Amino acid sequence: MTRDVPTTILLAILALTAISGCVALILRLLGTDDRPGLRAWQRIVFVILCIGCPALMAYRLILVHQSWAPLESHADGLILLATLIGPTVAYLQARARFRGLTGFALPVLAFILAWAICASWWTIHPFSVGSMWKAFHLATVYIGAASLALSAAAGTMYLHVQRMLRLKKPTSLQRLASLEALERLMIASAAVGFGLLTVALVSGLIIITSGDSDMGAGWWHSPKIILGTAAWLIYGLLVNVRHASSFRGSRAAWLSIAGLLLMMATFAVVVSALPRHGETSASPASSPVDQETA
Repeated sequence: MTRDVPTTILLAILALTAISGCVALILRLLGTDDRPGLRAWQRIVFVILCIGCPALMAYRLILVHQSWAPLESHADGLILLATLIGPTVAYLQARARFRGLTGFALPVLAFILAWAICASWWTIHPFSVGSMWKAFHLATVYIGAASLALSAAAGTMYLHVQRMLRLKKPTSLQRLASLEALERLMIASAAVGFGLLTVALVSGLIIITSGDSDMGAGWWHSPKIILGTAAWLIYGLLVNVRHASSFRGSRAAWLSIAGLLLMMATFAVVVSALPRHGETSASPASSPVDQETA
């Protein structure tokens, strides 16, 4: 698989657009008034991302891959993440009245799109998807990651709303969801992500034990396995916070953010810089970075 220049250019445009929305969000959070112009720009940015990411995904399917296999590289997976997150957040805000959630999803989208630029240009490598199990594993990892990203966005918004309540700034909360609603969303989306991450763990173990992997005899203590298992345990704890009062509220929010960062580190940042044990196929509870880094 070679670099596709239009893909990288379009990703750069989308990433810069998302970053401009993040700047508008920061200015609103730091401002003393609601600043309608900044709020309007956030909405425009979010609409652009909700349309642009699926359009880019379709472009890669039809013109780049010329097939209906959506996950042929890590760049495809990241574009899929952004494609799933945008419409889901828009639906939740419109139907479930999670006011303000689109703004707090912008930093997550900006990070994913900026990362996709690196994956599409500097570290582009194809996946080695030779079986249905591998394709299934890739799908569960990326769709699960989208759920975890939604949980982290809700957790970030929860921390902000809680801070505004402590500072007694009711005017800053007029268009934001309640703490109770955000906590429910945070735990529910983490539960979906945890379930998919568990399926990814099981399918990855099947791939390894079936001999369809080159990870070697020491696969169980590879960095990808250790970090992936740690992320799985964090989300297992988060899913059960409603049964443990000491991990509710802000602690649950911080867990959702930490879990997403650990998940990202597992299948990209940390593991790509470490010895790879010669693997060529997906490993459990980790990113599908089989032949690709970053």
